[in-house]
This record gives sequence, C-alpha cells and structure tokens, in this order.
Amino acid sequence: MTALGILGDNLLWLFVGVIAGMALGIIPGMGGVVTLTIILPFTLKMDPNQAFIVLSAALGAVSFSGSISAILINAPGTGGNAATLLDGYPMAQKGRAAEAIGASATASAAGAIIGILFFFIMIPFVIDVALLFGASEVFWLVLLGLSIVPLVAGERVLAGLAMGGFGLLLAFVGQTSVTGEYRFTFDLPLLFDGLGLIPPLVGLFALAEMIKLASSDEGLVPDSVEEVAGSKFDGVKAVVKHKWLFLRCSSIGMIVGAIPGIGATVATFIAYGHAVQSSDNQEEFGEGRVEGVIATESANDSKDGGQLFPTLGLGIPGSASTAVLLGGFIIHGITPGPSLLQEELDLMLVIVFALLFSNILTSLIGLAFTGVFVRVQQVSVSRLFPTIIILALVATFVLRNNFGDMFLALLFGAIGLVLMYLNISRIPIIIALILGSILERNYFLAIRLADGGPLAAFFSGWLNQLLILILVVSALLPIIQRLRGGSLQPET
Repeated sequence: MTALGILGDNLLWLFVGVIAGMALGIIPGMGGVVTLTIILPFTLKMDPNQAFIVLSAALGAVSFSGSISAILINAPGTGGNAATLLDGYPMAQKGRAAEAIGASATASAAGAIIGILFFFIMIPFVIDVALLFGASEVFWLVLLGLSIVPLVAGERVLAGLAMGGFGLLLAFVGQTSVTGEYRFTFDLPLLFDGLGLIPPLVGLFALAEMIKLASSDEGLVPDSVEEVAGSKFDGVKAVVKHKWLFLRCSSIGMIVGAIPGIGATVATFIAYGHAVQSSDNQEEFGEGRVEGVIATESANDSKDGGQLFPTLGLGIPGSASTAVLLGGFIIHGITPGPSLLQEELDLMLVIVFALLFSNILTSLIGLAFTGVFVRVQQVSVSRLFPTIIILALVATFVLRNNFGDMFLALLFGAIGLVLMYLNISRIPIIIALILGSILERNYFLAIRLADGGPLAAFFSGWLNQLLILILVVSALLPIIQRLRGGSLQPET
C-alpha cells in the first residue's frame, strides 16, 4: 500500500493528532517538545504508521497554533512563535487580530507546503549541504541571529543592547557542558540545570501582560480602539501582496531548519530581521506590521521541511521536537539513521504527508474559527486573568516537573512588568537567552575540533567567510541607512 493510501486509511488519527497539537500548542509555553512528550506514551500500542501519523500531525499543528496565543495575549505557544508576537500582538491591540491570524494561517500553510516540496525535490543535495555546517559555521549563523537585537529594541537601542547582554548572562546560568562547573547558581539546586526557556518566556510575556492588563482595567484591546479593523481575508491578501518576502523567508526557514540542532527560533528571528532590513518602513516594525507576522510564520513552518533532512536522512534531530520524534522511532523498534529512507521508505513518506496535511488542516481550522479566537479579546480580563495565569504556570511546571520553575516564572513576570513600565523592550532578553547557549556550545566545540587554534577554527573555509561577510553587511546596513537618511540620533 502506498503512503497516501496508508494515510487515507488512518485519517481519524490525523485529526486526533491535529486536535491534540492545537489544544496543547495554543497554551503559552507548551511547545512541540512538551506536546509530543505528552502524546508519545499514548502511541505505544499503536502500529508504527498510526503512531507517527499522530505524532507528525501534532508536530505540524503546534507550529501554527502557538501563533494564536502570541497574537492574542502576547504569549507564544512555542519558542518558534516568539518572533510572531513582535508585530502580531500590536496588531491585535489595534483591533487587527483577525488579520494577523489570517496572515499567520496562510503563511504557515503555504510555508509548510514549500518546505516539504523542497524536501522531496532537493533531498539528494541538501543532506550534503547540511553536513557543511560544523560548529564554527553554526556559531556565525547564531551570531547573525543575535545581530537583530538592535532592530527589535525600538527607539531605546542602548537599553535594548543592555537587555541583550542580560539575556546572554541568563543563558550562561547553570552547569557548563565544557568543564562541568556551575555558574551563577548561588548554590541553588533549582539553577544547576539552567533557567530553561519556558519560565522566562512565560514570565516576561504571559504573566507580565496579564498583570498589567488586570491592573489597568483595560481589555485585551485598548479602549481607544472603537471597532475591529480588518478581517482574516485581509491577512490572506497580505501574504499574496508580500509574496516575495514570503518566499524569501520560507527559504530562510528551510535552510536554517536543515542544519541539525538549530531549530525554529533561530530561523524565525533571522527571517524577522530580514523583513525589517528589507523594508522601507523599518521604524514601523514592532508596532503592528503584517509583514512581521508573514516573515516569522512562513519561516516557522517551512523549517519543518528543512528539519526532515537531518532527522530522516541522517538520524540527527533537527530540533528538540524532532528529537522526541526520533525517540518514537526507537520506542517502536526502528533504528534512526541514513538507512531509514531505504528500509522504511513508506513510513518516512507517511510522516512527510502527515506533516504536510496537518499543517494545511490546522491553518484551515484557524481560518474557519478566527472569529472564535478573536472573541477571546472580548472576554473580560477579570475572567481571563486567572485562566491564563493558571495555564501558564502549569505549562511552566510540566516541562521539568519542578515547582521552582513556577517561582522563576513569577520572578520574570515582575521583571517584565518593570520593563513594560520603563518602555524597554523585553524581546532582546529572549533572543539572547535562546541563542546564547547555542553560541557557547558551538564556540567551545569549534575550538576543541580545530587543529590550528581559534583563528583557524572560525576564519578558515569559504562558508565561514561567507557567513562573516553576511554578518558584517547585516550589522552595517542599518547604520548606513540611518546615516543616509540623516536619522542617526543619540539616545536620550
């Protein structure tokens, strides 16, 4: 039986995976890892085809559904949706939530289609390309992601850079994988394994936002917005209008996703940075530009196709979520590795098609029920506040089964609240926190593997040099544009 035939006989399981992925993915902080970890035990008694249809469908559903909470309540469901809230939530604040969700749904589905078609067409070549990226190349790629901190800092660039430095310090909390020593832990066992991503993410955004709203007696949409502007179809049209941006950012998602261990967050922030740099209205990003939603969500879903290369082609997880998927292979008696595409070709195609159709189905559900999602904004904060707080804290606890993470989330909620009142962007903290550990790990790995010292490790090889050139151009371009426009003013 062909892969499509197997999928057709198991459509019920595809729907089960999509519904489970959406239900869990929309909860702030849950993410693909937690979602798949919760679902995986329920697949143990299924046959492999059914099991991986459910897991792949859930994985595809999480990517888009996490953008809904990012847009509506400024709390991303996954790390890959963290960049979506930069413009998605301001759009919702202006009464354009339906447009933002429509743009997200369309960009997500179309990005997934492009990414998976790319997998089919380029599989003989892209595995070789993915293998070109060693530790030093990943180091420069992550630095490229960090270079967008000034772009998302708003008008207070120096404060944004300081928050980026604070985020890097947070990334270095815990035991280092290089020497085994503990840093910045203050002898607290809670910090031995680091802060993780979920407590800061939930605290800085979900908790801080809810506390601010509850204290201001405003709804999710400010009282100054008298009517809802735009519709989900405006979001669909926006993707068509900005088709070249969509295609470029989908390409970024595919390429970055194909590099083992990088994940969605790097891809989405690089895509967002590209959207800002290529726009004639850079100063309006962060205030509700639909291009910001299109860029991040197209990259977030096209990366799924890219991640199939290392995951299915090499047996190397493309991200933490696909690591759980590989764990599912082992549980079901299948050995991950390059032989999978030969020995288990039908199963691999089932996974690919399930991932494709789940992305499309999730986006169609999102478009169909946009009105229902938007009505969340009409719920009074007094009712929404306890629900969001409880869900956010539970999601924080579930990942590591540690009550201490809930206290960390509350602490970051207080920090986020202070930053909001000081009008300092919280985004640089999250960018640096997410990318800092990846940067450090690949730095020391590159040093360890180099034969000729640090210079040889990071500056030799054409790919390193190409990435350095792109990094320098990306760093200088905003400065040149401001100088030419006469708008480079000192911060006050």
